[in-house]
This record gives sequence, C-alpha cells and structure tokens, in this order.
Amino acid sequence: MAEAGDRFGLVGTLVADKYFIERVVGEGGFGIVYRAVHRIWDEPVAVKCFTALSNAPVEMREELLEQFVREGKLLTALSSRTTGIVQARDIG
Repeated sequence: MAEAGDRFGLVGTLVADKYFIERVVGEGGFGIVYRAVHRIWDEPVAVKCFTALSNAPVEMREELLEQFVREGKLLTALSSRTTGIVQARDIG
C-alpha cells in the first residue's frame, strides 16, 4: 500500500544508489520532502523532490528547474554560515 502523499512512489526505494527513502515528511508548493537514510554514511537526510515540473507548461520547465537549482545553491551558501539552516548536499 502506498504511503499517503507519496506522489512519486519512492517510499521503500533506493534513490541514486545512496538514499533509502523511509517516509514522506511534508509537501509544499514546489515539492515533496522525504526522510531518508544516506546508505554510505548511515545518517538521516531529507530528500526534496520537485513536483512543479510535472504540472508546468513545457516552455516554463527549464526556468523552474533553474530556480530549484538556485534554491539549492542558496541553501548551500547560507548553511555554511549557520547551523540553523539545513545543508544542501546533492542535486540530481
């Protein structure tokens, strides 16, 4: 049985050969956040999956993807300055 809110069907699967998806944490306007375990480090991580692309017109998808990447870049920069912001460690 699929977990509620798991629009991608990722719960119980391994993503990118390193993130074991345990459960859905939440969903916002642009994505779904999953709790996962990094298989190499054996540490809990959050995996954010971008949902806005599937509903966006084709001509807007590239810009939305660029915005998602910029968000990750900004998180990386900000999290290096404080422990109060989650660290972005990967994108793909």
